[in-house]
Amino acid sequence: MPARPFDLVLFGATGFMGRLVAERILATAPAGLTWAIAGRDPRKLMDVKMALVGADRRAASVGLITADARSPESLALLAEQTHVLASTVGPFALWGEAVVAACVQQRTHYLDIAAEPAFVRNVAHLFDRDARRRGVTLVCCCGFDAVPADVGTHHVVQQLDEGPRRVLAYLRTRTHPTGGSWASQLAVVAGSGRRPPGSLPRRGNEPSMHRAPEEASGGYALPLHSVDPTVVRCTARSLASVYGGDFVYGHYLRMASKRRIATALAGRGAMAVAARMPFGTRTLRRSLPAGEGPSDADRQHAYFDLTLVGTTPSQRVITRISGGDPGTTVTSEIFAACAQRLADRQGTAPGRTGLLTPMLAFGDALPPMLAELGMPITTLSLT
Repeated sequence: MPARPFDLVLFGATGFMGRLVAERILATAPAGLTWAIAGRDPRKLMDVKMALVGADRRAASVGLITADARSPESLALLAEQTHVLASTVGPFALWGEAVVAACVQQRTHYLDIAAEPAFVRNVAHLFDRDARRRGVTLVCCCGFDAVPADVGTHHVVQQLDEGPRRVLAYLRTRTHPTGGSWASQLAVVAGSGRRPPGSLPRRGNEPSMHRAPEEASGGYALPLHSVDPTVVRCTARSLASVYGGDFVYGHYLRMASKRRIATALAGRGAMAVAARMPFGTRTLRRSLPAGEGPSDADRQHAYFDLTLVGTTPSQRVITRISGGDPGTTVTSEIFAACAQRLADRQGTAPGRTGLLTPMLAFGDALPPMLAELGMPITTLSLT
């Protein structure tokens, strides 16, 4: 394989999240890392680079690559210039598959911040086998969705004794979406993408709406239809000797009252109806256009607390992971750290290729990575 000019390329650098990730890579990149930013508009790319140079003169060496997710030819040229392609270009249901296809074809490792279950299932169905054959690593969901849940569940399971294991995750959060994440949410509620038979497992037996435990701040727990359960269950299936064959996972949004839950359900239903109609989709997208995001003040007041309750018939383990704004700050920090680890060519578990969850890809490196980012896994009780 001919030499490639870059260790890492960030695709989607002109979007709100892409700019945050670029700033984070610049601030934390080790000496010797060669990297570039890529996007569709060369003028916007130059604007991003000039802003980076204004913050740190080392950014003068950052490369610029023009590429369009709608052009397979430009994606192939993009992928062949780097060892690792990190993508923030969403909605992934619309633009992601072509990027993954180019990476697999060019033998380029890939990771993203996708939070769309259908996209992840389609990647598994369409690209996993060929990626493994070509020695390519694909890691989806390397942001708040779904790294804390994936690594936190693994941490809990390791502390549980023998017997059927169950982990219920309770999320309490205040956050504001970016234009890209808003478009991805619309794609999810509109049912974008199809689930190929047998692609990734789903598991029942977790409770529906119920009283949240006091350790999760009480109130009520509403099932949260995010990508996290898909990721956690895939990890569990691959590490069956650790999780056990009877493993059950549930993912919930913790709310203070039934009235708030009713309001949330009504809002979700109305958005789902609107998102399935062309006029409704256009109206919803205009409410938060691509490239926009929350203000600095909103980000500073955003937070998350993820409490994980693990049980067997004879044991109960409770842990918590907390941090800042999950939709922007936390995701950009986690994604930049994972991208750099993958780019150092020693960042994934030996012998693992194809589509991997964050836990399968980065393994024991994730807990200290989160701790270093100010999000340690804290054990609240073990009985």
